[in-house]
Amino acid sequence: MFEHVMHLCDLSRASFKALEWAAGLSSHFGSHLKVVHAVEWSPEKGGAWTADEARRRIRAQVSEAFEAVDPERREMGLANVEIEVIEGRPVETLLGAIDRDDPDLVVMGTSGLSDFPHVLMGSVAEKIVRHSPAPVLVTRKQSDWPPRSVLLPVDFSGPAAETFALAETLASRVPLRFCLIHVVTPIPPAVRPFALSSNDLIDGLSPREKGAIEKLEGLQASHPELEMTYCLPLGPAADQICRTAADMKSDLILIPTHSRSGLNRFLMGGVAEQVVRYAPCAVLSHCPKASVSYRRRIVRKNHVRR
Repeated sequence: MFEHVMHLCDLSRASFKALEWAAGLSSHFGSHLKVVHAVEWSPEKGGAWTADEARRRIRAQVSEAFEAVDPERREMGLANVEIEVIEGRPVETLLGAIDRDDPDLVVMGTSGLSDFPHVLMGSVAEKIVRHSPAPVLVTRKQSDWPPRSVLLPVDFSGPAAETFALAETLASRVPLRFCLIHVVTPIPPAVRPFALSSNDLIDGLSPREKGAIEKLEGLQASHPELEMTYCLPLGPAADQICRTAADMKSDLILIPTHSRSGLNRFLMGGVAEQVVRYAPCAVLSHCPKASVSYRRRIVRKNHVRR
């Protein structure tokens, strides 16, 4: 139930926008909120902020964030906030903090593709998403709390149950509308096991599409507590998910990341990193539980090497 929320703050505008989401989640769920800022000091680079200056700036922004999302519970929320400034290379240091504190949710921001290409998801945020054992919520500068419309991609694989558990947790405190999306990827003619004829199409749908609709309707029926519709676009998975999110003005995409390397990357988790990078809205990604221990081993190995 998001008892422990960790916000990764780099003192950017996008980061302070994400802080509104962290404050909103903490307010709705009564969570302990920890704001972590990593700074890499060196004689050559110096530092834009001292540790004390960073704490002061973060504390002021935390206060503003709680004032914006829930003025009546501002003081109560601030009482549950902890601020930590740590020194080290951002990726390894922040992943080490995630492994150490074991939060229920990590929140961070990104400017998006339209602003500063050198600080895109391809740097710190993308690596956090790829390696974090905890779910990671990445917000954009235009993402506003609270979300109302959530796009939920499904590929009918194992992690779907965990994705729905996260959806139910969010919906227990925040009124949300969900749209299930299953993207039907075209099969290249050279690898089609058979050729479809007009007789194979039922109501203009192929057998694959009919089967997908039946599964989507089954998911709807098995989660009556969630307000859900569904859609079935055709095309490249990541592209269609991002396009649908833009067309539907979704506030959030909820998607599992890949577990390890290999075949799993070509399932829904394989497109998650592309969705996180190009989505027009906030994205909440999560690592399948079966792969959490694997990610922890990798994080600890790299953190020790640092």
